[in-house]
Amino acid sequence: MKLQYRNNIKYDYLFRFLSSFDLSSAIWVLYLVQKGLPLWQIGLLEGIFHVVSFLSEIPTGAAADLLGRKKVMVLSRVCHAISAVIMLFSSGFWEFAIGFAFSAWGYNLISGSEEALVYDSLKLIKKEESYLKVSSHLEVILNIAQGMATLVGGILAQQSFIYCYAAAFVISLLSLLPCLLLKEPKLCENVIIDQNDIKKNDIKKNDSNRGLFLKQFQNSYTIVRTNPKVIEILISYSLIFTFYMITYFYGQKYFSELGLNKVQISMVMSVTMIADCIGAMSCIYVEKVLKKDTKLYVTLVIGLGMLFLTVGNLPLSIICFAIMGFANTLLYPIQSNALNCLIPSQQRATILSVNSMAYSLFMLVLFPIVGGIADKIGLKTTFIGLGLSVILLAMSFIFIKFQTLFTK
Repeated sequence: MKLQYRNNIKYDYLFRFLSSFDLSSAIWVLYLVQKGLPLWQIGLLEGIFHVVSFLSEIPTGAAADLLGRKKVMVLSRVCHAISAVIMLFSSGFWEFAIGFAFSAWGYNLISGSEEALVYDSLKLIKKEESYLKVSSHLEVILNIAQGMATLVGGILAQQSFIYCYAAAFVISLLSLLPCLLLKEPKLCENVIIDQNDIKKNDIKKNDSNRGLFLKQFQNSYTIVRTNPKVIEILISYSLIFTFYMITYFYGQKYFSELGLNKVQISMVMSVTMIADCIGAMSCIYVEKVLKKDTKLYVTLVIGLGMLFLTVGNLPLSIICFAIMGFANTLLYPIQSNALNCLIPSQQRATILSVNSMAYSLFMLVLFPIVGGIADKIGLKTTFIGLGLSVILLAMSFIFIKFQTLFTK
């Protein structure tokens, strides 16, 4: 039995590679621009993606906890395949919106379930202390896959966007194979909350499905509400990731304005993915050196990178873009490990989905706003504003730190 759970890690490595091999990740903005959509509509489509994510995250996380992580992971791949087909044959805004909705469900169904399956598999074999290492490996695999997909996607898109989205459909189906080999971790008990204390109790077999989901929501809400550290992790990291991803996505258009073609832009994104891999591999060592100040210094690096991105020197802009990717990816395993250590297995996927929901909420609000601002004042000035905002966010971490020290 332990061998089966240990094999889950190997199968998930393969699953992570295939599910992350997203050929459209670096060209979807250019694809929509070619289809005639202005930046504000592209930003709105990204907003629709995050509206769907926001509304679906907790239900899909609860489904993973109650029905099985493996089942919802399989369904996520089906949704991604459907999304690729819709994007391939769409021509209008609302058709694309449906494609973005299916893409959102694909991410929702995997966002908490995969992470929960991996952590609980390690927990069942008494190896949860190795999660940070496994999580960093998964981030490396993700970035290798995305880097390769970005380069291949750019080459295919240079010939025709049709090749890109058709290949994305096939790869979505291939990613089902390792997913079907996974062993569902068995959770022996359910955790419920009563008067702010976590107590153990079995779920009654005669509970209705609606009652089970309602209880799951209530339990997860109470865990988050009564743990300030969980709240702080959810909000602060989500903001950092949001500011970076806005810069990353609109960076495609920015490099196009600097005179790069689609293949060259894909190469820039591939360089960034290499930096991402280095960041993921470095997270354990960086955290050992910087410890509790890791988030502060990394956030400052991201903010400064955004400012220097706009200097107008192409090589320097590429270097800054890569450094931001390195810094941002370094934080993913650290946040994941910190959050998983604070939540029980029976609510793990649900609360991890709350984490994704927080990110979706920030993207939902900020991505279209930034797109509209960029249409008015240009991407260069917009990136300067984003960089200053990230630096202010880092300053708030210092304020909170000193406030905590004085309170003690």
